Amino acid sequence: MRVRDFPLRKGNILHKQKMILMNDKYLKHKHIISKMITDKQVDLGINNKILALSLNIPQYRVFNIIKCQENISIKTMTKLEIVLDIKIFEFI
Repeated sequence: MRVRDFPLRKGNILHKQKMILMNDKYLKHKHIISKMITDKQVDLGINNKILALSLNIPQYRVFNIIKCQENISIKTMTKLEIVLDIKIFEFI
């Protein structure tokens, strides 16, 4: 039996390895998205408070997103694209 013949079930070592690889890819994207946000903030001359008000989210969430301590929802990504005029979905 080949490795790819085994089903990916929770608890299965192959499933765990796949999830680790997916998480690594997400973490890389998360850091790049964070860099895109901070670069655009510098270009526009806005701080986290102004960005939070524009996105209609609490300031601590903006801080956590930039520090990669919080996941970004699709709704928030869409708001970021509109407010900062960046292309997150094209990147992902």
